[in-house]
Amino acid sequence: MAYIDDLLADGERILLTARRHFLFVILKSLPWALGTLLLWALIIVAYRTLDSYAGFIAIVLGIASLVVLAVATWHIAIWVSELYIITNFRIIQQDGLISKRTSDSALEKVNDVVMTQSIFGRLFDYGTIQIITGSDIGVNILKGLSHPAYFKRSLLQAKLRFSDEGAMRWRYQTDAGDDP
Repeated sequence: MAYIDDLLADGERILLTARRHFLFVILKSLPWALGTLLLWALIIVAYRTLDSYAGFIAIVLGIASLVVLAVATWHIAIWVSELYIITNFRIIQQDGLISKRTSDSALEKVNDVVMTQSIFGRLFDYGTIQIITGSDIGVNILKGLSHPAYFKRSLLQAKLRFSDEGAMRWRYQTDAGDDP
């Protein structure tokens, strides 16, 4: 988590880290992993049934299986790199394996949080969270989020704590005679 630590402001702390449901990585990488197993099975069949060119065919199929396995691994690595983070100041959406992309919304700007779940989402506990802010393009969409109700509750609690702390800070400054 060193990358995200570099993005945090002074006094900012991580309250919750979430990611997409593991079902999404399985659905993306499983066909590639099965393809790898199929190619390995073809290598065994080639060695047992073919007399000539068995070694050449095995090498070609072995290289092809490594490429297919690399694609499956790439999907897993992308899933690991996608993070949704709630801090005491903002919501951060981070993705990217080699080049990183982060977007965030300040808790004070969050107007509404919409959660949608399909029947499968309810069965497997995943859903989509839309964070609606005051700006024209202020919608962060977190698709396939694992435990969306817990994420939404944590986000709303962080927003309430931020609002209370902000109100207390404002009262303290005005009571002391400073401008808010």
